[in-house]
Amino acid sequence: PTQVVPAMSLDALLALLLGATEDHAAELRSNPWGADEWPPRRRVMLKVDAQGADIGIVEALRASPWLMEQILELQLEVSAPIYEAQPVKSDVLQRMGELGFVPRWDLREVVDGGRHPVTLGCRLVTADPFTEDCFFVR
Repeated sequence: PTQVVPAMSLDALLALLLGATEDHAAELRSNPWGADEWPPRRRVMLKVDAQGADIGIVEALRASPWLMEQILELQLEVSAPIYEAQPVKSDVLQRMGELGFVPRWDLREVVDGGRHPVTLGCRLVTADPFTEDCFFVR
C-alpha cells in the first residue's frame, strides 16, 4: 500500500504554529499602536536536529524576516563532521553570530530526559562521535 506523508516548508509550518501568515503579520504590524506594541513579540524557542544541516535550516529562515524575528532562542545539534559538507562548531558559532544569536553563556543545566550540565552554552550528547546540543539566544 502507498502511504501519503504530508510535506510543508519550515516557514509555512512555523507561521501556522505561530498562528499567523506573513500577510497577517504585515497587517498587524501596520496597526495604529505601532509594531513594537502589537502583536506582542512571541518568545519562540526552536530546536533543530537535522543531521548536520541544522545551521542551513536556520539560515533559510532569513527568507522570512517576520518568522526569523519571532525566534528568540535556538537549540542546534553540533558535532564532529559526520556528514559531507557539515560545518564544524566554530563555523556554526560564527554563522549564528551573523544571524544575531549568541551562545547561552548563562545556562548551567538543561532537563531533557534527565539533568544535563551545560558548559559554555553547550551540553554533551555523545562522546563518540563528539556531539553537543548548543543553545543560543538573540
